[in-house]
Parts: sequence; structure tokens; C-alpha cells
Amino acid sequence: APDFYTEYLKEIKKRTIIFKDILSNPSKEKGAPEMRTVLQGLYDSKLIPANYADFPTDLLIWDNTIALITLEEPIFGTVLTNPLLAKTFKIVFDVLWRKLD
Repeated sequence: APDFYTEYLKEIKKRTIIFKDILSNPSKEKGAPEMRTVLQGLYDSKLIPANYADFPTDLLIWDNTIALITLEEPIFGTVLTNPLLAKTFKIVFDVLWRKLD
């Protein structure tokens, strides 16, 4: 929903949260410019190698929470709050982030 997305971005800016994004090539062209415009210095992104094509899901990680959201119809999402799962996903994200240019 567009209203949710707008409010979500406002909240990120209000809390000065740095949003790190690992993008596929299609997302780089579509989503990254908009995020950079809205979040300015609070947005950083890296590109996954092209041979991985487009991601079929979004993964969000914050505090002790992870959210998995499918990007194709039917859209489905789930939120898990668990310190151990969040820590594991943060480590995986950090390792991948450091390996990407």
C-alpha cells in the first residue's frame, strides 16, 4: 500500500536509521533512485551479481526481528521476532555486504 510505504520512509528518516539495501539489477534501476531521493544520506546500496537475477522476496532485519515478504502475487509476508534468528540473519547480511562492491 502506497500510504504504508510513505509512512515507513518517513519513520526511517525521523529515526535517522541507515537503510542498507542489497539489490538485483532490475531493483537498481527501479527502486534505488527513489530510495536515494527520499532517504538521501540514510540510504546505502550494493549490487548482487547479475547471475542471481531478481530476488523473489524482500528481507528486512531490525532489532530482534526479521520480515520476509514475497514480491509476486499472491504477496505474502511474515514477521519473526527472535534474538537468535535476527542475529544469524544480521551476520549473513553483514558477510554478504562486505563481499559486494
